[in-house]
Amino acid sequence: MPALDEDLKKTLGPATAKVLAEQLGLHTALDLLHHYPRRYAERGELTSLAGLADQLDEHVTVVAQVADARIHTFNGGRGKRLEVTITDGSGRLQLVFFGAGVHKPHKELLPGSRAMFAGKVSMFNRKLQLAHPAYEPLGADASDRDAATAFANQLIPIYPACAKLESWKIAKCVDAVLPGAREAVDPLPA
Repeated sequence: MPALDEDLKKTLGPATAKVLAEQLGLHTALDLLHHYPRRYAERGELTSLAGLADQLDEHVTVVAQVADARIHTFNGGRGKRLEVTITDGSGRLQLVFFGAGVHKPHKELLPGSRAMFAGKVSMFNRKLQLAHPAYEPLGADASDRDAATAFANQLIPIYPACAKLESWKIAKCVDAVLPGAREAVDPLPA
């Protein structure tokens, strides 16, 4: 169990600890626990695709279903581009992956699958898109359905994040250090 003043490298590993330190100034478990969510959202309060036009050049998180996924080649077959179209019922959005990074999402983002996507909204050819977004698949088997139901019924912490570390990854980091916080004194009186 990590102590609150322990370096995050021991609990989260050197790569994650380095990003937390360099991007967010978080070095210890206590620092991470004091990196409070800026707000909480219900699943339905995540950014809807219909409202993305107002969020150009901002980092957003959306939950959506994959409608289509196609690989295109260019430069005489030397380059590859994966275009994934997602929908949440309120609109559609194009996701674009380039180069060697197309194979994993092409296997995971199949039409009909659902996932949480995070990235910076940009415009290309008069269409909104997310280029190389981070994503977290939401499965469809029984245990994943239970997890999705629990996810839908819980408040989702939206942490101040950065391009290298999305809000849901920060939440996973917090979950990893929470067991060590059991002995911590609550700063707010009961």
